[in-house]
Amino acid sequence: MDDQQKPDVKHIGDIVGEWGKWQFRLFIFCFIQESVSALNNMGYSFMAYDNDFWCSDVPPDYQEKTAEMKCFKFNNLNETCNEWQYDRTQFANSINTQITNGHVDRAEHTLRNALKVNGKSDENLKKQLTELSAYLQQ
Repeated sequence: MDDQQKPDVKHIGDIVGEWGKWQFRLFIFCFIQESVSALNNMGYSFMAYDNDFWCSDVPPDYQEKTAEMKCFKFNNLNETCNEWQYDRTQFANSINTQITNGHVDRAEHTLRNALKVNGKSDENLKKQLTELSAYLQQ
């Protein structure tokens, strides 16, 4: 190719043109699309919020909740707790509350959607959640 046949281009603006209504529309379209995608992906971090919890037999009006109340029964500190209550002032439900109280199916649905959105495999999810739930309830 000769020097005479090369186009006289100094920067990309020579090819696509200056800033105009079409560039503005393309920018708005891309901005809205990426904003919605970011909000969708960010939502799962709120679903995995680490709620404060305590054993379900602790009286609701008891203000001084200690670390032992998370693992052991209120009336018998030698017996481990097997069901919990959660502080639901910030979020009504989260993945953590669903798994630890035995609602594996609901947690599985939420996590399966999260994995699909992010392009990850969800082959053994049911088995892994069941094992995690059993481990957490020991």
